[in-house]
Amino acid sequence: MEGFHDKKIKRADLIVKNEAGDQGMPLAGDLHFLLIDHDKMSSDDQMCQFQINTAFVGANYVCLNFNDIDFKIGSSNKKKHFSPDFKVELFFAEVS
Repeated sequence: MEGFHDKKIKRADLIVKNEAGDQGMPLAGDLHFLLIDHDKMSSDDQMCQFQINTAFVGANYVCLNFNDIDFKIGSSNKKKHFSPDFKVELFFAEVS
């Protein structure tokens, strides 16, 4: 039987919320995303990171493939935990 830690991460769902907990906040300029594995059994792990600039967002959509994502955080490389098919898709919407 394959253990949980033997599986490669293929998908991670993200919801960006503001400090009040509401979804939908204005974003502009340089954005830095840090994906953290919040673990109930051990300490939280920083898994990967990426940066984008909103000036380059076309049609309210950005797709980052495996090679566009930085898996090296500090001295550890988390790339082995992710499937080579892993990608990040960001969908943006107008907020008022």
